[in-house]
Amino acid sequence: MPSENPKNSSPNKESVKITHSPIRDDLRAILLLMLLYLLQGIPLGVASSVQYMLRTRHIGYKQQAIFSLSDWPYSLKLFWAPFVDSVFFKRIGRRKSWLGPVQVLIAIALWLLSLEVGDLLGPENGDKEINVILLALIFFTLTFLAATQDIVVDGWALNMLSKRNVGWASTCNTVGQSTGYFISNALFLALESSSFCNAHLRSVPNSNGIWNLKGFLQTWAIIYVIVTILVLILKREKKPQVAVSSVNKSYSQLCKILTHPPVKQIVFLHLTSKVGYAATEILTNLRLIDAGVPRHNLALMSMPMVPINIILPLALSKLVAGPRPFTVFLKSLPPRLLMCLGLAGVVYWAKVLNVTDGVFPSKFYFALFIVQALYQTTAYACTVGTIGFHCKVADPGIGGTYMTLLNTATNLGFIWPSTLGIYIVDLLSDKQCKNTEGGYCYNQQQIQASKRIKCVERGGECRTLIDGFYIEVIMGILLGCVWLKLFYRKAEKLQDLASEDWQVGA
Repeated sequence: MPSENPKNSSPNKESVKITHSPIRDDLRAILLLMLLYLLQGIPLGVASSVQYMLRTRHIGYKQQAIFSLSDWPYSLKLFWAPFVDSVFFKRIGRRKSWLGPVQVLIAIALWLLSLEVGDLLGPENGDKEINVILLALIFFTLTFLAATQDIVVDGWALNMLSKRNVGWASTCNTVGQSTGYFISNALFLALESSSFCNAHLRSVPNSNGIWNLKGFLQTWAIIYVIVTILVLILKREKKPQVAVSSVNKSYSQLCKILTHPPVKQIVFLHLTSKVGYAATEILTNLRLIDAGVPRHNLALMSMPMVPINIILPLALSKLVAGPRPFTVFLKSLPPRLLMCLGLAGVVYWAKVLNVTDGVFPSKFYFALFIVQALYQTTAYACTVGTIGFHCKVADPGIGGTYMTLLNTATNLGFIWPSTLGIYIVDLLSDKQCKNTEGGYCYNQQQIQASKRIKCVERGGECRTLIDGFYIEVIMGILLGCVWLKLFYRKAEKLQDLASEDWQVGA
């Protein structure tokens, strides 16, 4: 194709040179970006951990959908990105003016949450009614701050890295954020579990884990403050190579970007491309918890994935720094859809095993790991390819806003089918109380609201006649196949456009 031929034009020659450029000169910048993205992953992982905790406290899927709204700031940050991109103190620096205050606010929010989180969640086996709306508002605020930090770091990456190594921004984002997410989700859930700690880390059993949520939040609040101080003192910020737009001009440019034909096309593709797998991905672990799989074991499943999560973006870095990074995303979609069947399969197997003591056979965990490893490989390939494409086409003059617009479309394309999928899974399901009359088969809060009596308290047994999870898996795969049939070639052609075609003033 034209863009793959280095003889066609000088921009293509530059693209080919990017593939083979050394990173030695930008190594410190790459490490710093990875650290900042790691910090960004901490609040996101904590929110996911709390979601698991809510499920083990028998919070229903409609309430889970309400809590999942706390993820939405990542899909709405476009509205304040131009302000962040344009307003700053010249003496401090365009990006450091925001990075310092935002990270300090995250540290304060984590510390304050640590003081109240025990009362907010209540005991794991208790019947306390949890204020899910309040929890959602708290984590919405935390995610809002993390999303603002994302705007800052995305924009800073374009100026911090040299032009020939700007493709490394996607690798920094993926490796850093996934590492932070792993620490605050998988690692934390394992160390928070008394059964895991007693089995593997202690000689004398204890009823509590090594690291509770309060201590974890306070630890990372302190780390946030330390990193912020060091960055503000030690890191010099380069002066912008192009004139920085005013707030009004940035919002005007944002409108122009949104109406720019290539951008409209890629935004539409982002908003629709994830409908095939988003609900399956978000529901799988919740369904496994329903089937009796301990949440700390699910966390352990992701530990062996850490090397893959780090190595895969590095292995793909040459491809995403080259002229056609979005091809990595497109070619990863079919196997990702196929692996949704694998995820549904292990959920079904967990149900069939009907384990009541949390002790599943080793062959089940082996199969679960293989399926999740294959799925996550396709997921990270999609992420790296998408971010690499964004870095390639973004206009450095309004880098933060341009990158945020494209990343916002990507995030929104995942979050809306996820929230919808969680909300409707119970509506698509049919449960009946067997061996008795008058029992109710749903969660504690629904029972309290309706004044009905639990099925088990009537001496009955809840049986699922139709599971909405499997309906969503099949519907998603079918929709994903339709998307590939309709839009694969259109998405490929967007990469043939010259970089000037993506600029607002072009």
